[in-house]
Amino acid sequence: MRYGLALALAVCCCAYVRGATVNPGANLIQGAVANAAVGETITLNPGVHIITGGININKQVILKGTAGGVNNTFIDKHNTTSQDVAAIFIGEGVNGVRLENFTLRGRNVGGPGIVVLSNSNVFTDVRVFNCGVDNSTGRRSNIVFDGSHLNTFNRCWSNNSTWVGFSQWASSDNVFNSCVADNNGAEGLT
Repeated sequence: MRYGLALALAVCCCAYVRGATVNPGANLIQGAVANAAVGETITLNPGVHIITGGININKQVILKGTAGGVNNTFIDKHNTTSQDVAAIFIGEGVNGVRLENFTLRGRNVGGPGIVVLSNSNVFTDVRVFNCGVDNSTGRRSNIVFDGSHLNTFNRCWSNNSTWVGFSQWASSDNVFNSCVADNNGAEGLT
């Protein structure tokens, strides 16, 4: 009897997987981030995920599309051109965030694609393009690091930004592995 109970407990513990799945739709990702526990994985199902404001990541989470997500999982910005809204904002002190397997389409509306104010984040197979329409704050780039160190980019692509593809300000020791920054309004990496 005691072995049967131990086996039943082991099966129950192993069957629980922490995480949330977000189906395509409008403004659903922020709710999943808000409800996630620290370290939790939020999986974006293939399709178009529309955001009219930004996704504020205020805790260590993994936000990822399914395998091959850069070709079938899209986050589309739908704020106005006059709004300086980052599609994804990783706040100060929120270290160790992982973004994986999706494409962020800026649609030439206001604000940068991703703003990072923290350290030791990992970005893998993330594509960001057509972001950065903003003339007032200087954050006119696809991906902006501000006081952000020790981040790693693997196979990421930053294309067709109004200003800079990967913009680093007061940041150091960021690593770019097999990344592409092309067709941007200014530098690919600055």
